[in-house]
Amino acid sequence: MQVGEITQKLIDAASDAIIILDGHGHIRHFSSSAENLFGLEAPACLDQHFSLLLAPKHRQEVVDCFTELRNGEHPLNGVGYQVTAQDRQGNTFPMSLEIGEAKLEEHRLFISVCRDLSAERDATDRQRSAENLNRALFEAAVDAIITIDARGHIRMFNQAAESLFGYQRSEVLDRNVSLLMPDHYAKHHDAYIDNYLRTGEARIIGIGRDVVGQRKDGSRFPLHLSVGEAWHHNEKHFIGICHNLSDYHDALRKLAVAEKRYKEIVHSQTQMICRVDTDLKITFANRSFMKCLGKSHGELIGTPLYRFATENEAAIRDLLGQLFDATDVQQLTVKMTMAAPSRKPQVEWTFTRPGGNDDEAAELQGFGVDISEMEDARREADYLRNHDTITGLYNKQGFMNALASWTSGVPAFSVIHIDLENFGLVNQRHGFDSGNSVLNEVARRIQSITGNTSLAARIGADDFLVASLVSRLREVRDVTGRLVSGIGRSLLVDGQDLSIDVAIGVAFYPEDSKDLHRLPDLAESAMKDARTRRETIALFNRESHSQLHRRLDIEQALKRAIEDRIPHILLQPKYDIPSGRISGFEALVRWQDPELGFISPAEFIPLVEHSRLGQRLDRYVIRLACAAIGRIASLSDRPLPVAVNITAPHFSNPELAGFILGQLEAARLDPRLLEIELTEGVFLAPNDTVTNNLSALRKAGVKVAIDDFGTGYSSLSYLKNLQVDELKVDKSFTDEVATSTGRTVLQAVVLIAKAFGLKVTAEGVETQQQLAILEELGCDLAQGFLLSKPIPVEDACQLLQN
Repeated sequence: MQVGEITQKLIDAASDAIIILDGHGHIRHFSSSAENLFGLEAPACLDQHFSLLLAPKHRQEVVDCFTELRNGEHPLNGVGYQVTAQDRQGNTFPMSLEIGEAKLEEHRLFISVCRDLSAERDATDRQRSAENLNRALFEAAVDAIITIDARGHIRMFNQAAESLFGYQRSEVLDRNVSLLMPDHYAKHHDAYIDNYLRTGEARIIGIGRDVVGQRKDGSRFPLHLSVGEAWHHNEKHFIGICHNLSDYHDALRKLAVAEKRYKEIVHSQTQMICRVDTDLKITFANRSFMKCLGKSHGELIGTPLYRFATENEAAIRDLLGQLFDATDVQQLTVKMTMAAPSRKPQVEWTFTRPGGNDDEAAELQGFGVDISEMEDARREADYLRNHDTITGLYNKQGFMNALASWTSGVPAFSVIHIDLENFGLVNQRHGFDSGNSVLNEVARRIQSITGNTSLAARIGADDFLVASLVSRLREVRDVTGRLVSGIGRSLLVDGQDLSIDVAIGVAFYPEDSKDLHRLPDLAESAMKDARTRRETIALFNRESHSQLHRRLDIEQALKRAIEDRIPHILLQPKYDIPSGRISGFEALVRWQDPELGFISPAEFIPLVEHSRLGQRLDRYVIRLACAAIGRIASLSDRPLPVAVNITAPHFSNPELAGFILGQLEAARLDPRLLEIELTEGVFLAPNDTVTNNLSALRKAGVKVAIDDFGTGYSSLSYLKNLQVDELKVDKSFTDEVATSTGRTVLQAVVLIAKAFGLKVTAEGVETQQQLAILEELGCDLAQGFLLSKPIPVEDACQLLQN
């Protein structure tokens, strides 16, 4: 069976692959297009079964098909298949297969037309993908998308539209889009479409505008509508994109509120706020700035800032120009005196260059604070910091600050310290207001006497300093003399004449010191020297100053020593003269300082007696004495009393008796084992506190003795009223007892003491002759180096055991 030449050429010319098969499905002709399609040459395919051109999954299906064809069980013409073909390399591809039956002579043939569907399928897949993508985009869009036809009927309604309008898609499809609009817009909508279709004039298409939408529940909201047109299935459609403007409008409202609030905040600030451009012209000013300058908004805007300042224009331009020009300077602070109608306020401006775009960078923002009151307050504070508030004179700090400049270039001058004697009594008697009046008058007199060429200061409650250009001794004596007489002139206080006594000390520059800060201390030292010597005026004396420093050093060192428990006590025995036995001890404090060495009681006791340190030392010694009494009692079957000296000021402390009795109780001691010795001064003008302390102590069993009798008062009549048990005769009387006068005086003392029931103890016994006379005169007790020196506590205990 041969295909005719013409037929073959027609078959080979066909674009589709044409394969002629026999009744069993074997290939009888394989066209050129088939060779190209399958990558096989025709001779290799002849007599091969058609199924070899198909993917394995279709082969058996094709074999069965031809079996059915032979049996007449399968229709032929008009039947097409979509199968998977396979080329020479084994690559599969979709293929359309159409089989038709033909008879050539006595042979039954089948003509198969094969077409590669790869490109067609790819196009279909692309179209399907595009449609899926469009659908996904349509549904995923944030904005509502609605498609309508030329009649205004809704054709598409995405999920965003459902959320926005509150309708389900099924509720709106094929309904007029006007249901999504308020009545005002709905009744004109179709007319707009008709007008566009008729005239082609678009009022919204491609333009977009803000309209109002209406939800299913009837609520309305602002939206922006953008409309486009498209053709679909030869029909014009309109696509609307609806953007909900509710948040935008809310943001605008909030922005407007925030802007209004910001403006209110800015304008309500007491701080001045302004902005200036590169020409320093004011572009913004808040109300505080307007109020400060007394200008309206229109008068400020556009006017250069320097027009409202007293500073030089060039200086302001140069200064603020740094912020415009420099990249590393972001802020600067400058003080300006502003030119206001009624005043010239000082304003501290802080200018910053705002960050952001170039437009913002072309301006400076200024924050100004009216510091006029602050500057006044600072000046006032400086004045108060350097001046005395009562007299208006310098205080100590102000005096020292002024002294350096005042004495610059001056070769010599003097510093005078003035102390008002007993000024505290003025305050106590007449009150502080009267005292302040006196201070003011004293300050006025000092300035009047020393003149304008001097510096004057009040440096304490009643202490003044004067720096005077006078440096010669005669001139200084003249000035200080006039100060004494001038200040001392009587003045009227509460209707009474009052005169003020003074003590004055003088130090010279550079003779006494070249250190300006040291001169006031030297003048004070001279003043204290004057008081010590009961003089009115004293010049600085290095020896007196050294003694003063010695006293100060001792006082400070003793404070530390008491804290560190360094001082100790020795016990000096007191002997019963008739029997010669020890009847008690006197506790004597001793102090060896690590730096100053041994300090004699004769040196430090007078110091502490006139200071608060006396009370601390008394209590320290009382504790040591109680410990010694307890130690003696524990080692001896004959416990003896120990006497302790109490400073006179301390006995005026209402807590003293309670402290002493508390120490005895804490140590579990018999109060009769402690004796208190007081000097005569305590008894001369006893107050209620002294009397109460004496009563409380003697009631508890504590013995009280008058120490150093005869050194402070000449009359013996006061003894009859005293609550004491013992009288101790001072060593000065014991030293004279061998003389006729001394013997007579001491005999009188003993007789009077006996008359009042007092024991008599003689101090400072150093010879056998003195002891014999004392025994003859009737003295009860004696102590002194003849009998025993002061000894340690342990030695005293040992002495009692022997």
